[in-house]
Amino acid sequence: FAIGPGLVYPTDPWRYNDAPGERYLAPRGGSRRHMGIDSQGGPEQPIFAIAAGRVVNGTWGTSGNDGHGWGNYARIDHGNGIHSLYAHFNRAPFVGRGRSVQRGQQIGVMGGSGFGRLDYYPRHLHLEIFRNNANINPLEYLEQGNPDTPPPARQFWKDSTMRLIRSSNGPIWLVGPGGSVHITSQDDLKLLQRVLNSDPAAYDTFTPEQTATIDRYMKNLVGRPINGVTVLKTSDGKAFLAGPGGTVHILNPNHLDIMLRYLRSGTYSVLTFTPSEKDIIDGYLVKLVGK
Repeated sequence: FAIGPGLVYPTDPWRYNDAPGERYLAPRGGSRRHMGIDSQGGPEQPIFAIAAGRVVNGTWGTSGNDGHGWGNYARIDHGNGIHSLYAHFNRAPFVGRGRSVQRGQQIGVMGGSGFGRLDYYPRHLHLEIFRNNANINPLEYLEQGNPDTPPPARQFWKDSTMRLIRSSNGPIWLVGPGGSVHITSQDDLKLLQRVLNSDPAAYDTFTPEQTATIDRYMKNLVGRPINGVTVLKTSDGKAFLAGPGGTVHILNPNHLDIMLRYLRSGTYSVLTFTPSEKDIIDGYLVKLVGK
């Protein structure tokens, strides 16, 4: 995973998340921006220092209250004003403050602390690069490590929860871990089927016009619903629940409110729902996820 003199990728394999909402400086609500890039992986996947340096800061205990959502993280000074920051470790970084590290040395493992929540899959490493204490684009910095070595192919972000759902009255939806999009064009449908059936779904196998269309759909499909269930709303105000087992039209506004509360809370304990409300939730879930 070496990419040039003095630099390596922080994960092996390096799986850059190029989803529209996950890139460097992507909006995060209000004035907030995504100040780094993410590499997808799994629980306990090793994280490596991109270059030699000295650990100057970090968090060595699970924390989601650092103001950034980094959780367990480490920041390394590489000299010449360059710092790298690695976030969302599963537990405390393996290297302490003041410790010298070598290029490619393992400094921790992926997990879910901070905003890298444990109910999201796959896990990811959040990487930031600073020059003279100002954020710069990490992807550009990594790729300039060796201009003669091409970076990994950019791939559309997707996971196994993405699927196409056809409702009983005909409309087709692309449903992802964090939302859904109504597909009105047969050409778009064929294009999205190609993405879902390709492994990997690399950018260079699609035209610029096709990548723009795919990005338009994918930008609303990140996150993760509880039990693979999400809410669909049509342009005329109708509401559906979509799950791995099918879709259900919600006719009762009170039922919609209960299901939205369930999806947001992730639990239906006696502290959050009455017995009758739990029966309503179970009635929908048995049709949507088979449990």
